[in-house]
Amino acid sequence: MTPWGNTSSLATAREHHTATLLPNGKVLVTGGDNSSSGSGLASAELYDPATGMWTTTGRLAAARYGNTATLLPNGKVLVNGGNGNVSSAELYDVGLGFSATWQPQISTGAFNGNGQFVLSGSHFRGISGGSSGNMQDSPTDYPVVQLRWLDNGQSRFLDRDSASSASDTAFTSTAGVNASRIGYASETVYSGGIPSSAMVVVSQLPPTSDCAHEVERHEHRRDAGRHLRQRRRGGHHGSWSGLCEDER
Repeated sequence: MTPWGNTSSLATAREHHTATLLPNGKVLVTGGDNSSSGSGLASAELYDPATGMWTTTGRLAAARYGNTATLLPNGKVLVNGGNGNVSSAELYDVGLGFSATWQPQISTGAFNGNGQFVLSGSHFRGISGGSSGNMQDSPTDYPVVQLRWLDNGQSRFLDRDSASSASDTAFTSTAGVNASRIGYASETVYSGGIPSSAMVVVSQLPPTSDCAHEVERHEHRRDAGRHLRQRRRGGHHGSWSGLCEDER
C-alpha cells in the first residue's frame, strides 16, 4: 500500500518557491517561478490540511523566487531576497482573529532547580469563557504551555504543578520537565486558544543525585579538616568547582 494520497493542486504551478507551516496549521506557499513567469511570481497560496484545499492570499509586493521564508516567534513570516538581486523583505501576517489586547504576554521563563518550568507574564487566564458573557462567564484557570525543542522540532505540553496556585500572571509546571534534555526550546502560552509570542529558553540538566552526594561528602570533609588545611595551605581552602564537570 502506498503511503501517498492525492490532494488538491496549487492554483499556480511553481518551482523554487517556499513553503512555511503557520501556527494555525496551514501552509503558506510564496513566490517561485514557472515557464510563463519570466522573472518570478508574486502570488501566494494557503493550504488547509483540514479541507485539503488551496486558497489564494495576499500577493507579495515584489515577485521573487529562490528566496527564503522564516516563521518568526510572533507568528509572522519574513520573506526576503531571491534571485535577480532582490534586496527587499516583506512580512506576512496570517492574522488569528483576536484583539492584540487579549494575547498572553510572557515576561520571564526559566527552569528552576527542580526541573520545573516557571513563567511570569500577563493574561495567562484569558479574558472570557464560553458562556456569552453572562454572570456564569469565567476564564480558564490556567494556560496551556508548549515547549518546542529547536534541535528536532519535538514539542511537549506542560502539566501545571497542583501545589502552585494558578493566576493570571504566573505558571509553574510539574517537576522533571527537562529531566533528559539539554538545549534550546521555544515556549508558547495559549490562553483561551490565543497564543503568545514565543520565547526561547535554555534547558540544562540539574546535577544527578550521585553528584550531589559526592559534593556533600567533599563539603563534610572540608569542614571537618578546616584547621588542618589552613595550617598546611596557609589558609587556602581549595575549590570544588570542577567536581561535576562530567555530569553537566
